[in-house]
Amino acid sequence: MACQKRFTFECPQVKRMNECRRAGLAVDEALQKWSCDSTYEKTCKAFKATPPRMTSEEFIIEQNNVLKEIPKEFKDRLSYMAYERGHSAGYEEIISILKGLVNNLKQPIADFQKRISMEIHNAMIDTCK
Repeated sequence: MACQKRFTFECPQVKRMNECRRAGLAVDEALQKWSCDSTYEKTCKAFKATPPRMTSEEFIIEQNNVLKEIPKEFKDRLSYMAYERGHSAGYEEIISILKGLVNNLKQPIADFQKRISMEIHNAMIDTCK
């Protein structure tokens, strides 16, 4: 496949990678067959390929992995909070914010669960007397 002949701020190779990802094609296979026209080869080499952006499917998988450690009652709220704080910067930022929220809440949630289980245990002992 040859480079597109119109002016663009994005390297045609990176653009092709993004098109393949959106279409669900294997990016490696598409790029093996990809080459620039000789007239545009210099332009393509001048661009540095940026890391590919996270797709919505990758985001959902990563979000579920981060939220695994949190009780289900907290998941929706934390997900919403992270989205509200970082959606304008992309999925990567949302995941970063979500990881921070989860890390900040892990210990308080563990302490709360421990306290509740002790209260339940003590209440059961009191009712047996």
